[in-house]
Amino acid sequence: AIIEENAYVEWIEGSIGSKITYTYPASVLKGNNARTAQYVVSLSNGPFLKDTGAKSVHVGKNTSSKIVSKSISANGGINIYRGLVRIGKGAKNSTATVSCDSLILDEESRAYTYPHNQNDEPTANIIHEATIGKLSEDKLFYLNARGISEEEAKSLIVLGFISEILEGLPFEYVEVLKKVIELEFSEVGGVG
Repeated sequence: AIIEENAYVEWIEGSIGSKITYTYPASVLKGNNARTAQYVVSLSNGPFLKDTGAKSVHVGKNTSSKIVSKSISANGGINIYRGLVRIGKGAKNSTATVSCDSLILDEESRAYTYPHNQNDEPTANIIHEATIGKLSEDKLFYLNARGISEEEAKSLIVLGFISEILEGLPFEYVEVLKKVIELEFSEVGGVG
């Protein structure tokens, strides 16, 4: 999307289910004071590959972009985040923030992060953070000890992990996404 002066564009991308996925929503902040937020959720449950990310290119002055990526890998799934943030010379006082978090639910699964941040404007800032964490057996044991099945526990942990993105979505989307994640981790879904 090309974002004109004083405009705001929000991307929400979810990748669940397909065997191989490549998705990179992009925003070009052309006008002054243009803003964008890009939210990416990727669940690779099984021998699947999810290669996702987001791109923000800052051209106008006082522009801002936010990228939030949450990936979950289970049952041998692989998630790859490839992001691009470029702030061009002349995009004065622009700001970009990128947050890439990955959750790995077993020993066979993997997650990789390949950010590319380029700032050609001395008055602009890029903030990037990335985390990759594994699901601990202690958390599963704790939830199992309280009568929650392993499938339900994984579903709850995944929903908690992506809660930052869920908070900004319309209620109907949240309910559909919750049902899909519950199904993905149920006995009739991808894990059972």
